[in-house]
Formats: sequence, C-alpha cells, structure tokens
Amino acid sequence: MTGQSTSLYAAWISTLFGFDAWGYLLRQYDAAVVAPYSLLVPVFGISSAAVVLHERMNLLEIGASALTTIGVAVTTLRRRSSPTPTEPRP
Repeated sequence: MTGQSTSLYAAWISTLFGFDAWGYLLRQYDAAVVAPYSLLVPVFGISSAAVVLHERMNLLEIGASALTTIGVAVTTLRRRSSPTPTEPRP
C-alpha cells in the first residue's frame, strides 16, 4: 500500500470505527463493564494492520495479544459468574 492509503486507513477508518464502536458500547452498558475491553485496542490494532496492510506479526506480538485476550476473557467471565452486591449469596 502507498503511504497515503496507509495514513487514510490509520487516521480515518480505524479511528472512526473504534470511536463509533466504543460509543455504542458505552450507550448500551455501564462504563465499568466496558472498560476491560479497552485493553484489546492494541490487539485489534496489530491484528488489523496484519490483515489490511499485510504486516507480519512476530512471535512476541502474537503471544502478548493472546495473553491480553485471555486476561480480558477471564476477568469478563469471572465478573459475569460472580454475584452482584444486590444478589443474595447462597
């Protein structure tokens, strides 16, 4: 890709999509529920650059992305399965 199309992708397409998706999530859910997903921004950035711009991911980037994704999944699933303060504990 040319430098101009790379800048167009990075500055406009990914930014506008990211802000639109983030705004939608914040309108639908509490900020405390959505906040852990902000940790996935670099993962999506690296992954989309690999897909759209054909950049190669090295082993460290793949491992860090997997570890971050697993961490967000664990905290999200744990929060979903734990009782809220308004629910009585068994």
